[in-house]
Amino acid sequence: MSVPFQLTPPHIALVSLAVGFTVAAFTVVASTVAASTVVYAREWRSASVLLRSVLPRSGLLPRVLITALPPR
Repeated sequence: MSVPFQLTPPHIALVSLAVGFTVAAFTVVASTVAASTVVYAREWRSASVLLRSVLPRSGLLPRVLITALPPR
């Protein structure tokens, strides 16, 4: 008969360490994604404000873009 697996203090310490590293890695990844999203959103907002300030207010632009497209 084999002896059943028993959790000993070294096993518990190893599992705790692995869980700690996993939580730390997840926190770093989640923080990086959140920060990147915020930066991207700010850049997109700045670009759209700049684009709106440069584009003419009339409805001429869509017609120009449509007629500039090559025929299919």
